[in-house]
This record gives sequence, structure tokens and C-alpha cells, in this order.
Amino acid sequence: MKQYFYPASFYTAEEGGSCVSFPDLPECLTKGDSMNEAYKMAAEALGLALTDRNLNQEPLPGSSRSIDHQNILPLNSCLNGQSKKLK
Repeated sequence: MKQYFYPASFYTAEEGGSCVSFPDLPECLTKGDSMNEAYKMAAEALGLALTDRNLNQEPLPGSSRSIDHQNILPLNSCLNGQSKKLK
């Protein structure tokens, strides 16, 4: 099974909760009421973004090596069933 690793930037939303963005996938944004929920939502959003890029025959971006954000966590996406289709 092929795995993809992309850093996720977590930050507190003005209206409350936690927001997540992916520097390598600018179209991939999500949020959750708590950091735990945001992490789960981020994993799902990442999988959907990669699957969408694949279905649209868009290349998958390389993973950032260095990012200037404080709250960065590595987040992987194991795309069961989709991994054979991803390039």
C-alpha cells in the first residue's frame, strides 16, 4: 500500500475550534470543534483531496521539507482501495 505524507498546519479559529490547512494542497482546508476532531477531519480531507487530484489526472504534489508555522504535525493518508489508482 502506498502512503503519502503531507504536513498539516493547525491553528485556532477566531470563532473557536481548530482550523487545518495543508501547505502542499492549498485547496484542502477543514476545521473541528476541538483539536482531536480537527485532526480526524484533516485526515479525511487529505484523503479526499488526493483522490480528487487523481480522478482529475492532476499530479500529486511533493511534500514540503521546511515550513515556517508553529503548529505543524505530520499527517499521513493511507488510501485503502485508492492506492492502486494513485500515481
